[in-house]
Amino acid sequence: MKIPLIYKAKISKRLEVAAIAPAHKKKSEEWLSENRAALNAYNERVSQRKVFSDGLRMF
Repeated sequence: MKIPLIYKAKISKRLEVAAIAPAHKKKSEEWLSENRAALNAYNERVSQRKVFSDGLRMF
């Protein structure tokens, strides 16, 4: 059975994405662990002081 070229291209792209996904996930988790303290501090500051646009929003 001969597979059309368009399907081969899609399979190739899927394999490429599948190969990169674990590394991307690991890098994202590392970034989050490195920046968790800063994110928590920012969220705490926003919850206390609110954001500059709170009085400007119309929704």
